[in-house]
Amino acid sequence: MGRVLAMNLIDTILNLAGLLAWIAWESPSALGARFGLPSHAAAPSPQADSTRQTIHDFLLPGLGAMLLIRALFYWHIGSPVNWQPAMDLGAVALPFRSDYLDRMVLYSVLSFGRCFLGFYLCLTLFSLANQRTPADNPVLQWVRQLLGKLERCPAALKLLLPFFVGGLLWIALNPVLIYFRVLPKATGGYAQVLEQAAVMGLSTYQVWKIPLLVLLFAHLLTSYTYLGNHPIWEFIHGSAQNILRPLDAMPLRLGRLDLAPMLAIALVLLVMNGGEFLLIQIYRHLPL
Repeated sequence: MGRVLAMNLIDTILNLAGLLAWIAWESPSALGARFGLPSHAAAPSPQADSTRQTIHDFLLPGLGAMLLIRALFYWHIGSPVNWQPAMDLGAVALPFRSDYLDRMVLYSVLSFGRCFLGFYLCLTLFSLANQRTPADNPVLQWVRQLLGKLERCPAALKLLLPFFVGGLLWIALNPVLIYFRVLPKATGGYAQVLEQAAVMGLSTYQVWKIPLLVLLFAHLLTSYTYLGNHPIWEFIHGSAQNILRPLDAMPLRLGRLDLAPMLAIALVLLVMNGGEFLLIQIYRHLPL
């Protein structure tokens, strides 16, 4: 059991490392001045610029190499430690046999892809929460910079994005998963695949559960504890206030105690956990 947990932890760490490599390639300044970190080189030398450019050019090839190398590692060590990775998609968990190299390559790519898409869907949630907020906060500026053209999309499209992303990816990957025997072939034809895609699209909203809870818990903490004036706290406070705005009309303040964050946390847990249970039951009852 300990070896299995260790392999899952390694997989998560490598996904996060790959995501950081992508962020550093997409937004080289994001980890520095955007967050108010001090800069010790006001005028970088040409040699420093050349080194930085070399590192930047290596990031994407390095990411691809990491995905391939870790697939070889999973294939080599997975069976001896009895590790059979499963990708939890909410309504269903996809199993991958570690004794097949091609399936480990597929798992390595899809595992990182889920981390990558989850990160950008979380950015979309932050953007949606601050749709009408001026971009004077460095963290919000960074979020909007990473989203690029998606930032300019209407709020309704951002709200529906998880559903379309989850559903369309399920349709696109269905033949691949069937070919590698990760999924059984749908006996109900294309109509069944569309039904599954609708369930998977709704399941994709589960990616917003953790960031919502983190924002609300952090807002609750900073409401009664002073943690400084760093831009990250300003971003959390402003985002949470925007999320809680629909509850403003309710009498949820008792003296200095604001019950709105607690109610919102309870609602997030109720809706997300209840929705996940319901979608699991719906998926299980779809014809195989």
